Amino acid sequence: MTNTEDERADKARNRLKGFGLHLLGYFIVMLILVPLNVFVYDGSVWAVFPLIGWGSALAIHAAFVLGLFGRSNLN
Repeated sequence: MTNTEDERADKARNRLKGFGLHLLGYFIVMLILVPLNVFVYDGSVWAVFPLIGWGSALAIHAAFVLGLFGRSNLN
């Protein structure tokens, strides 16, 4: 591998690692918010808003990392 290929591989690895941390944070927070909503706040379903809002941002992050916006980031 040349230096530019090494640099591209490092950038792709860092993007994937960043997405993994984003996904981990999402799941940890949702594991707290959803039971809190179900067991503490009867009747109101407010936890769906962070699920959808943050989930949408997470989906865009995944699309970016996978190169679905026209540039390949995993090469």
